[in-house]
Amino acid sequence: VPVPDEDARKAIFEVHTRDKPLADGVDLGELAERTEGYVGADIEAVCREASMAATREFITSVAPEEVDESVGNVRITMDHFEQALDEVSASVTEETRERYEEIEEEFDAAEPEDREQVSRTFQ
Repeated sequence: VPVPDEDARKAIFEVHTRDKPLADGVDLGELAERTEGYVGADIEAVCREASMAATREFITSVAPEEVDESVGNVRITMDHFEQALDEVSASVTEETRERYEEIEEEFDAAEPEDREQVSRTFQ
C-alpha cells in the first residue's frame, strides 16, 4: 500500500482534527504539504501531540483557580503543530519509498501467473 499523497494526508488531518479546537490560523493544507512520507498513524500522532502541546501550554499559563472558566478558550495553533512535527517523524523514509516503488515496478512487469502466485502468497 503506497503512502498517502498530499490530498489524502489533508483528509487524514481533517479526520483527526474534526473535534479539536483549532485556532483560526491552522492550515491543514500546509501541514499536508509538510508531511510527505507520513502515514495515517503518523498524522494521528502529530494531531495528538499538537493537542498535548496546547494542553501543556494551557496548564502552565493558567492559575489553578482559573482552569474551569478558561478551559473553553484552549486552541491548537500552528505553533503546537510545529512542536508536534519536531517530535513525530515519518514512518516511511525516502529509501523505503524507493524500494517499495522498485518492488511495485517488478510486480507490474511480472508475468500474470507470477503476479497471481505472489498475490495468493500475501493473502
